[in-house]
Amino acid sequence: EHEVREGINLNFSIETKRVSDSEYVPMFSPDSTRISSVKSASIHAIGRFSWDESVNRNYFNKTYIYTKYPIIYLDFSYAPNKVFSHNYGYTRIEAKIVYNLSIPPIGTSYIDISGGKIFGKVPYTFLKIHEGNGTYFFDPQAFACMKYYEFSSDQWVQLFYSHNFKGFFLGKIPLLKRLKWREVVSLRMAYGSLTEKNNGTNFIDNSGINTNAEKIKAYMLFPKGMTSLHTPYVEIGAGITNIFKIFRIDCFWRLTHREVYNNIKPTNFSVNFGFDFKF
Repeated sequence: EHEVREGINLNFSIETKRVSDSEYVPMFSPDSTRISSVKSASIHAIGRFSWDESVNRNYFNKTYIYTKYPIIYLDFSYAPNKVFSHNYGYTRIEAKIVYNLSIPPIGTSYIDISGGKIFGKVPYTFLKIHEGNGTYFFDPQAFACMKYYEFSSDQWVQLFYSHNFKGFFLGKIPLLKRLKWREVVSLRMAYGSLTEKNNGTNFIDNSGINTNAEKIKAYMLFPKGMTSLHTPYVEIGAGITNIFKIFRIDCFWRLTHREVYNNIKPTNFSVNFGFDFKF
């Protein structure tokens, strides 16, 4: 890790990964051969760029506190072919912008926009598996109504947007204003695509037969229910924070991909509970 100058930080690493299958998410090749694990070795570089940012420093690390300007991340990974006993290579490029936009007197917006692309043919475990949330716990970086392993892409863009009104409405209601609750709304979107060489969609009909098997050119079959984001995924949310100073509760509604797919019913509404220590 190296700080080139104030606001420009670079991180370099060498990573190795082994992803093993399980009874819940088995891994199969297109000819239905069971795959016990897949491996990867890659070179990884991340650049972080900020402007006029407050930073708390000590002997060994630093904590980023606040900037009124957007923060930009660039993420590059390269996995050469024929290394670590795997016979595939890929390049993965991602970019991300994070921005806390203050809009007095109606609160603050948090904006997180990211996108990326994977060059090469890879097992689905190294694709972009969009972040689902199968729990009742609040996760600001996951889609509340999306299941685990529901969507994957090798080219994608995502948006996480939330706005905290900081009591702009509830603070004007008698009695409620004493609780100092803060209202928040959210919008989360994702859109992606899959090239044919990485599309392992495993569509099972009512008789249990994979009707797509002969067309699959990917290394591995997708878990049942996983598919590409051929149309944008959208969910919205509304919630209350600062409950007893530390708790929050959010309700989310799924606006797209609401139909039953591959005999799996989607989650169209979710309630999440969490902690929020922003006083």
